[in-house]
Amino acid sequence: MEYITPEQRRAASLAHNLPLPWQILALSENHLESRQWAIKHTAAKTVADCVLQITNAVGSEKIEPITAKTIWPVLDKALSGKSWEGKEVVLEAFVRFVERSEAYWQAGENTDVAKQLEKVATRESKRQEGKNEKVVAGVLAKLREHLSM
Repeated sequence: MEYITPEQRRAASLAHNLPLPWQILALSENHLESRQWAIKHTAAKTVADCVLQITNAVGSEKIEPITAKTIWPVLDKALSGKSWEGKEVVLEAFVRFVERSEAYWQAGENTDVAKQLEKVATRESKRQEGKNEKVVAGVLAKLREHLSM
């Protein structure tokens, strides 16, 4: 029989209380409307971190359409607004989202989503005096190719 230390028992009970990415996204979405820039930017970075963590998880080469449908409105809100220091993390999450959620935005009924994604990619590629263009170039080409079909 293996002995469990009190520290291990506390750590195990704390792990059960950790919020799920969906809960974090919901909380962050509320703060994306804040009038305080620091809170708004922190919420946007948190959304980006959730997307990156979801896509880094084992077996997450693709984001399921139902998951993508939940993530996209929050990520879109996190990307809105002008450029600010640290926004590149949110842009990285956007690129990863587009790459991994093709089943969602390529579905016939989601043409509007593909158009939104293309619009965001185009807008962001022009920011930072064109520095973002390299970051979004691959997904922008993929989206334009899909929309031209």
